[in-house]
Amino acid sequence: MNNFAMEYQALADDEVLRIAADRENLVDEARQAIDMEMHRRNLSPSDIEQYQAHIEKAEMQEQVGNLPFLIPYGIGKKLFGKRARMVDPKGIWEEFDTTLWVVIFWVPLIPVRTYRIRCRGQSCLCSAHGGPRNSRR
Repeated sequence: MNNFAMEYQALADDEVLRIAADRENLVDEARQAIDMEMHRRNLSPSDIEQYQAHIEKAEMQEQVGNLPFLIPYGIGKKLFGKRARMVDPKGIWEEFDTTLWVVIFWVPLIPVRTYRIRCRGQSCLCSAHGGPRNSRR
């Protein structure tokens, strides 16, 4: 058994999924070992996708920040809009742009960042567009 296989056996499932998600950057031996470990644990490519969606959602929440959300009082940050919306004809996924705004007295005043959201069922993936920008194009 090679060193990669022994090392991967000692990892938790989320660590194995993180490595498997980046498999194109692995050397051949490591790629084979991660594939064997995924098979041994009955983990599938859909598990990798779910893991990536979970990580991206956590990163988005971190980027949104930990400002005190006082939305009941009309002050804080809030996502608004569904621009450039695309929906799968079969209803499997939806994709759109939405903008994070600083809100004062329930009025969005300052755009902070625009995100591209892609939802499949209950999971959503997010990618941020550039820095602060106005939502008008």
